Amino acid sequence: MSMMTHRCRTWPADRAMPALAVCAVAAVTSVLLLAGCTSMPVSPPTPAPSTHEPVFASNAEALAAATAAYAQYQALSSLIGQEGGLDPDRMARVAVGQALDAEIESMRSLSKSGLRGHGQLAFDSLVIQSANLDDGSLVVYLCLDVSQTDVVDSDEVSVVPPDREVRYPLEVSFVSGAKRVLLVERSESWSGEDFC
Repeated sequence: MSMMTHRCRTWPADRAMPALAVCAVAAVTSVLLLAGCTSMPVSPPTPAPSTHEPVFASNAEALAAATAAYAQYQALSSLIGQEGGLDPDRMARVAVGQALDAEIESMRSLSKSGLRGHGQLAFDSLVIQSANLDDGSLVVYLCLDVSQTDVVDSDEVSVVPPDREVRYPLEVSFVSGAKRVLLVERSESWSGEDFC
């Protein structure tokens, strides 16, 4: 920044008053110009509020979402089974990863064998094992109930042993998908104590 200087000439006495006025105006103008060149103290920028909100506000909300997601997973699995395993890739609407791969493989096997499912899968006793409320991933325990289901051949004859187990303890993992909808990522038999 360059300093501005103004010189006032000496004037004859009869012109001294106007000369003083000119010098005063020049001095004030210089001060105002210099004042305009200095920057005012600037407050540090306020950090923007976080746009990331947790997927779930509480464990209760996560539990309700997991219950709804697993119900949709079972409903679609039952439907595809009833259709003889046709178009198993539809399971991608409700599952990803290991769970999706296992469902597709199971349905393709059903189709190749000429078998169909009957009835609806059910579950109960769903409890959270662990939950990350921020990213929406969680692991639950639940009891799978197959008592109202059957698998039949083309003659409508059951291929399921009459003494089969009808309740299975499972450990199920979920991840948050698009629009914060939970998807089943893994569903495995629980090897610990049977809680069903």
